[in-house]
Amino acid sequence: MIAGGVSLVAAGVVCGWLFFYTADLPSIAELNRYNPAVASEIKIGANSLTHVVPNDLLGKYLLSAVVAAEGQADSRGPIRATIASLLSDVQPHAQMYSWQVARGLAPKGDSIRRQIDELRLAEQIRRHFNQRQVLTIYLNRVYLGENTYGVEDASRRYFGKHAFDLSLDEAALLAGLIRSPSRDSPILHPERAVERRNWVIDQMTTQGSVAREESEHAKAAPLIVKQTTDNLR
Repeated sequence: MIAGGVSLVAAGVVCGWLFFYTADLPSIAELNRYNPAVASEIKIGANSLTHVVPNDLLGKYLLSAVVAAEGQADSRGPIRATIASLLSDVQPHAQMYSWQVARGLAPKGDSIRRQIDELRLAEQIRRHFNQRQVLTIYLNRVYLGENTYGVEDASRRYFGKHAFDLSLDEAALLAGLIRSPSRDSPILHPERAVERRNWVIDQMTTQGSVAREESEHAKAAPLIVKQTTDNLR
C-alpha cells in the first residue's frame, strides 16, 4: 500500500510537471502572434518576415482542404502516442495540429526530452486555443516550399493573391504541399503538384466539403503559377 501510494504521488508530480510547468516553453503570447486579430507581419527565422492572417482571412476553401489533405496524418513519436490515450476526449484533428505546432516551437534537445517538451507544449496549446485557432496558428507557420512560411505568403508566392482569394484548385494545391513541399512543388514538379492537388479535391468531395460538379471543374483547371508580389492590397 505504501509503495502504491508513493507511486501515485510520483505519477502526480510528473503529470503536474508535464502539463502545468511551462517556464522553459514558448509563451502563449508568442503563440498568439500566429493567431492574430488582424493581419500583420512577424519575423520567422533569422532574416525573413512572413504575413500572418486571422481565421476569417483564410478563405472559403483552405481549412477544409488542409483537413482533407492532412487530417489522417499521425506524426506522433512513441512518447506522444502513449500519452495520447489520456487525451481521447480531444478531437483528432485538433490533437494532430497541436502536435504539429508544438513540433515547430518546442526547444531543441535530445529525442526523449524534445518529445516531452512537445507533449507539454501541445497540452498548453489545447488548453488555451480552440480548434479553429489551433488550425490558424498551424497555417500561419507551416512551411510550403520556396523559403515560404504560412499560407498567406504561399498564396502570394505561387498565385500572386491573398489567401482569402484562393480558388478551390489553388487552395487544394497549397494544402497538398504540406506533406512534401519539394516533391510536390508546382515549380519543380508541376505534374506531381497537379496529381496531389486533384487527390486533395477528391478527398474534399468524399468528406462533403465541395459538390462533385465543383470538384470536377477544379480538377480540370490548368496549373498557373504567378510571380509573387508584396504589394497586394
